Amino acid sequence: MQKPRQRHTHRKVQGTAPADASVDACSKRADASGWWPAAFWKGPASSLVVLGLAVCWMTWTSLGSHGQNPARSQEADGDAVKVLETAEDAHGHLVATVSNQELGVNFLTFGSSIIGAQYDQAEFKDQAAFTGFAVQESILFVNRSLRHVLQLGLGAGVVASYLRSHRIQVDVVELSDAVLYLAEKHFEFNSCCEDGQAALSACDPAGPSAAACRARQGSSKLSEARSFLVRQEATPRYDVVISDVFNGSNPGHMHSVEVFARLKDHWLIPGGILVLNFVGFHRGPSSQLSFDVATTLRAVFQVARCYRDQGLEEEPDMAANLVCFASDDDFRFNVPQSGDFSNPIPLSSFWVMQEFQAWEVLKPLTRTAGRIIQDSDNELLHAGAQSQIELQLRAHARNLIPEHVWKALGIAT
Repeated sequence: MQKPRQRHTHRKVQGTAPADASVDACSKRADASGWWPAAFWKGPASSLVVLGLAVCWMTWTSLGSHGQNPARSQEADGDAVKVLETAEDAHGHLVATVSNQELGVNFLTFGSSIIGAQYDQAEFKDQAAFTGFAVQESILFVNRSLRHVLQLGLGAGVVASYLRSHRIQVDVVELSDAVLYLAEKHFEFNSCCEDGQAALSACDPAGPSAAACRARQGSSKLSEARSFLVRQEATPRYDVVISDVFNGSNPGHMHSVEVFARLKDHWLIPGGILVLNFVGFHRGPSSQLSFDVATTLRAVFQVARCYRDQGLEEEPDMAANLVCFASDDDFRFNVPQSGDFSNPIPLSSFWVMQEFQAWEVLKPLTRTAGRIIQDSDNELLHAGAQSQIELQLRAHARNLIPEHVWKALGIAT
């Protein structure tokens, strides 16, 4: 799917990777399956990890009960992967936190999909485990003053937490109460419903500590994204809106010219930037949907540039995260060159932030212009239009979390 990610040892904490880092059995399985081209590395001094993952949202499944399920929290077959907690949201979707101790990663699943991940060691939690998230986080380095961001779709809260750690206020809109609950409990996301220390169900939204937290870090609202955008307007408007609502396929109702125009006219400041994550192909016949999304962005914004979250020749025929940045004003990224960004370890979060601009795709002159996606004729909603994307990501998710874990969750394959 995408080029594997690697943890980067902060220079202020440890040195660089040892030369004798060993290849873990995880990479042997992955290489044998043909989907993971690089190794899973770990060494005692460097604690480096490589993860291979496109952001893998699959189909929705309604199983489980809200709160921890002890029967599903047992480590299966004595291996290092176990379910920490499951919760069913108000819409009947099963959400779970899965720990993979072999990888040193906690995953957040939604039905039969993976919607987020975080390294379990404290010193690496500021680094995105998925390259797509690292590209989104690069908005931090755009040549603008960023103070207020709106994020549509939370996942594990990795991008929002990263931006908040750099003193940017991030308001979040998330459909699933269970996603918000588990993101706060297991992935250190702060819902600001109360000091961020207790589970969402115990919070007091009207309390003074919650108000102070929201003023400092941002709010968290439970809502379907398009309904939220239509029924109100931003006051004040946002410097950036991040839309990452993939849920097994790209929700067509969030990728139309009407939605992009609504975001520009009612939610973004003049010259503000929309960051859109779309999972798709960047070349070949199956790339038409991706080009149509880019064309639709360009019908609303003066400038739109899209980047694949891995090199263009890395698994070129596989679907990947395509992160688009759109604005009426031109922009550039001023990525640092010192500290962690000085000769970063290849495939680390810092390395991705330095390299992603070389992975530009969906350029307006590279092929016949795509179609503008409209609510009245939205091809993303046509039956089977995204089946190839869904099948690839489903198989990829099964390589990241073993089959027996999905079965323990009651997820059919």
